[in-house]
Amino acid sequence: MIRHCHWLINRRSLIVIGLIALVACLGEPAVARTLRVGVSGSAPFVIQDPVGDGLSGISINVWRRVAEANELPYDLIRQSNIDAGIAAVEAKNSMY
Repeated sequence: MIRHCHWLINRRSLIVIGLIALVACLGEPAVARTLRVGVSGSAPFVIQDPVGDGLSGISINVWRRVAEANELPYDLIRQSNIDAGIAAVEAKNSMY
């Protein structure tokens, strides 16, 4: 009886360790990708600025804080309007 219980404990330990390892592997992306963030809008949400990457405003500041908090690399891609941004996403998705 004692040998049988010992075997169950070892088996449960291996299952728990395996599940922890699986969760740890799934939580880490295999390759960090730079997000391409389409930006359009008008002041005060998006402001064309000659300093830095050329964009500032409420929406830009919110995005930067979210990206920094989550350690997300990104590039801001200026779009002429929302329809142009949606068309760019659709064109990119149709390539896959």
